Amino acid sequence: MFRGTGPFSEPESRNVQWLVDHFPNTRYFVDVHSFSGDVLYPWGDDENQTIDPPMSFMNPAWDGKRGIAGDAYRDYLPAARLAALESAATVMRDGIFAVRGQSYVTKQGFLLYPTSGTSEDWAFTREFLDPKKSTLNGFVIEFNKNLDFFPTWAEMVDLIADVDAGLIALADYARPSLFLVIFCRFIHWWWPIRDRFRAIWHRVFPPELWGPYGPWARIVRRGEQIADRIVAAVRGFKGRGR
Repeated sequence: MFRGTGPFSEPESRNVQWLVDHFPNTRYFVDVHSFSGDVLYPWGDDENQTIDPPMSFMNPAWDGKRGIAGDAYRDYLPAARLAALESAATVMRDGIFAVRGQSYVTKQGFLLYPTSGTSEDWAFTREFLDPKKSTLNGFVIEFNKNLDFFPTWAEMVDLIADVDAGLIALADYARPSLFLVIFCRFIHWWWPIRDRFRAIWHRVFPPELWGPYGPWARIVRRGEQIADRIVAAVRGFKGRGR
């Protein structure tokens, strides 16, 4: 298998990059291949840790010191992001199990074996390298617990059903609430016409009408004066003692 001459040197990887860049609201990225019967999540280059942010892939001081289990280096990710990865991986695992009882294992990719430059890690790093980018949860489904790169077609039919169930379970898990769907549709409708709406609003209700010296402001002030007089008059009444 040819890995390419550099990052995104091959059309297949550039296609994936294009999809992710052109659909920035995507929240889940799943790479599917074989084998082992695992649902993997980042990181793949070293063991995870959630307490020391400077100890991360972005710190060149740690270059050349990653990839060895049990040493001083652990790769950082926020605890909330780790919890989100574990939850979604569990959803896929349970979806796979529901088909025919295949017990896949959810775990960090490094625990299968050390890797670098994997697609799920690339997807996950984007939010750290550029805070403007949306979160993208990266995963790998290593299908086939029979530990065979070349299953028969009869076996593949079952494996396809397993993987499809895991992906459908994830899609259902990722489905936004009805409120969020309505809100997004509103923003999609509103954003292109917002400037036109503001122009119409200012023509119907010009700023000088609402300013501190406009007619509406004078009406409000006059109402406040009348209310103050009524309150003062009521307070002036003396109650009768017993």
